[in-house]
Formats: sequence, C-alpha cells, structure tokens
Amino acid sequence: MRRFFALLTAAGLAALLTVMTSVPVMAAGKAARVAKYSGTGSFAAAVATGSILQEGDFSAVVLKDGTVRITGYRSGSGRPGTIPDRIGGCAVSEIGENALAYGEFEELVIPDSVRYIGENAFEYAEISKSIAFPEGIVIGSDAFEYALLPEQMTLPAGTEVQSEAFSYCEGLEELILKENVVLGAMSFEYAEDVETIVIAPGCRIGERAFEYAESLKAVTCAGGGTDAPGAVIGSRAFGYCRRLETVIIDENTSVAEDAFSGCRNVKVTRGE
Repeated sequence: MRRFFALLTAAGLAALLTVMTSVPVMAAGKAARVAKYSGTGSFAAAVATGSILQEGDFSAVVLKDGTVRITGYRSGSGRPGTIPDRIGGCAVSEIGENALAYGEFEELVIPDSVRYIGENAFEYAEISKSIAFPEGIVIGSDAFEYALLPEQMTLPAGTEVQSEAFSYCEGLEELILKENVVLGAMSFEYAEDVETIVIAPGCRIGERAFEYAESLKAVTCAGGGTDAPGAVIGSRAFGYCRRLETVIIDENTSVAEDAFSGCRNVKVTRGE
C-alpha cells in the first residue's frame, strides 16, 4: 500500500511539473502571435517581429526594426479619426497596403513617425477638411487613387510620390509642392478638379504627372534666386490639360519640349 501511494505521489508531482513548465511556453507562443496592448506602459522591446498588435480599432504588425505597420481598421466602428503615432508602445512607421481604403476622415494627419504609405492605403477614402503629411515621407503607388481630397493640399519638403499615387482623385483644387518634392509618373493623372499648382525649387515632376487634369488653369514654378536649384518638368507632365492658360517658370527650371503637349491655349512665361 505504501508503495502504491509513493508511486501515485511521484506521478502526480511529474504531471504537475509538466503543466508548470508548459504554461510559459504556451504563453510565449501566444504572445508571439497576438499581443494586445491596453494603452498603459510599454512593452515594445518584448514584442517579437511579426506580432500582431491591436489598439483601439487599429491593428498593426511589428517590423524588424521594432516599429509597426498599420494593417487595418475595424470596420463598422465609425470614422477612423486620428491615426495613432504609437501602437503597443511601438512607433508607427508605415501604413500598409489597403489598410485604410474607403475610410472617411475630416482631418487626416499622418504622424511624423510615418515614413511610408503603402499602395492603395487610402484608395477611395474621403477626406473632407484637411490633410497633412510629414516631411520626407514616401507615398506609394495608387495610395490615394480615386480618393476624395480637401480643396487645398501641401506636399512638404522632400516628399516622394510614386506612380499614380493620386490618380483619379477628386475635390483637390489647389496643390502646393514644397522644396525637393518628387512626383512619379502619372502621379496626379486625371486629377480632374485641380485648378492651380505652385512648384517650389528643386522639385521633380515626372512624365505625365498631371496629364488630363482637365480643370487646371495655372502653374507657377516659384523662383528661389540664381543659386537655387531649378525644378525639372518631365515629358507630357501637363499633357492635354486643355484649360491650362498661364504657366510662369523661373529661369532655373528645366522643361521637356513636350511638357505641355495638347494644351491648346497655354502661354509659358519665363520669370526670375
């Protein structure tokens, strides 16, 4: 009888030890897959690459550098509102492909921590009042394709806009490009409501960037003095903008021969 109880006790202890040692392993595995953050404190250093984070209605994935990419917004919870600059204690560095497509915003502010907006991230989005980007951001192809934009938009210094990022957008009437903005091919193609564009020194306007912007009336390349780098306007950059009449270009700006092809009434004036 004593031997029986001894064996039973030994078996029970072994089972208990097995359970105790397996719990941390199970917990660690779950944390590596899905980590939910309550908004208090930070555990960014403990979150593994590839972990899925959820904060409020936003979801994100952890990248190799410890920052996160926003991957989605819970549908049915109303307008996304303010885009967070941190999720799960980790800085938001990217907005992923299709992450906020069809979203509705009044004032869209992209946090300073964001370096890249992915393809189709805001496709068909509606932004009614204002939109603000940080300097040096890269806006991926088709990121705002078919989006309804506010009447005025400024792209800050060093922004890179990839091909067709704002193609077929609506609502935008005035576009201001700060220093050294780079617009890829067809980046604003068929932006049918744009009326005026102001281009700062050092900008690069790619091929067919504003082709078929049917409402465009005036383009100004602001001069920065004799030592300032001129803008570069590529082939057919303003092709077939049939209402374009007034183009003022500073002396340092380089313009492709066919930059204004198909523009019936355009008058190009070289300024200082």
